[in-house]
Amino acid sequence: MSEYVLPQLRAQSTLKDAIEARLRDTANARFSEPEIYNALSDAVLRWSGRVFVPHVYTVSGGWDAGIYEYTLPAYLGRRMQPQRKVSVPYVSESASQQYVWADIVGWDVEPNATGGQTLRLQYNEGNIGVVADGRILYWGENGPLPSTVPTLQTTMTSSVTSLILSTLLPVGQSGFVYVEQEWMEYAGCSHGTAYTTLTNLVRGVGGTTAASHSSAVSVYFGVALPDLRLFENLYPQALANVYAYGLTATNDTDRERHERNWRIQQQLADEFWRMWMPNVAPRIKLSRRTTG
Repeated sequence: MSEYVLPQLRAQSTLKDAIEARLRDTANARFSEPEIYNALSDAVLRWSGRVFVPHVYTVSGGWDAGIYEYTLPAYLGRRMQPQRKVSVPYVSESASQQYVWADIVGWDVEPNATGGQTLRLQYNEGNIGVVADGRILYWGENGPLPSTVPTLQTTMTSSVTSLILSTLLPVGQSGFVYVEQEWMEYAGCSHGTAYTTLTNLVRGVGGTTAASHSSAVSVYFGVALPDLRLFENLYPQALANVYAYGLTATNDTDRERHERNWRIQQQLADEFWRMWMPNVAPRIKLSRRTTG
C-alpha cells in the first residue's frame, strides 16, 4: 500500500538566506540575490530523475463501477499509483467503520489527443454497482525557482483555488508556494501574454492557515524535500554554483580562491549521490510467457 506523506517545505527566501550566511555575504556585497536564486534553482534542477515529490489527485466522482477509462490532466506525469477507499470493519461502541486507501493493480496510462492522459483499468476493483472513492498518488519533481520574487497580480480570498502571478515564469507543473505565512500546493499552471496562473490550489498546507492576501504581496516558491538528508546536497551544490560565478574574475588571486571553494563544494555535492537511493521505485510490468 502506498502512503502519502507531506514533504518538508522550505521557501526560496529561507534557502537564499542560508546560502548568504554560508557565504558570509548577507549584504550581497559579492553576489546578488538573483545570482543566489539562480544557483539554488540550478542545484534543485540537478535532482531531476533522482528526487520525486508526492502529491494527491482526487478522482472526481470516484471509481464508477463499470467504467474503465478515466481522463487525467497532464501534470500528473507518468509516476503514479491509483488507489481506492475501502472499509475495514471493527468492533466499537458506535459500530462505525475504518477506511484505508488500497493500491489498484492492473492499470496503464497513455497520452490522449487533448494533451492530457487516459488511465485504463484492467478491471474495476469497486463493488458491483457501487462507486468507490478514488485518488491517485503521483510523484512530480521540483521545478525551477524564479530569480526574482514575483507578486500577486490580484487579491485572493481564503477559499479561491487559483493564483495569478504578476509576471510570466517558467515553473514546475506542480509544487508549493508561500504567501504571507500560508503554504499552498498547486497542480497545473497556465501562461497568458503577461501573467502566470497557478491552478488547483490546496490552501493552508503544512499546518498553516488559509487566509486572504492583497495584490502585490510577494509569492515565494518552495522547495519540497521528501528527505531532509537532501540538504547535504542542496547547500554544497548551490555554493558550488555560486563560486562558479567567480571563475571569471580578472584577479588571479580571486579566481584561484573561487576555484578552490568551487572544487570543495562540488566534491561534497557529488559524494552525496554515491549513497543516495531513489525514493520511488520504478513500476515493473510483468507479462505471462510460455517457455518450452
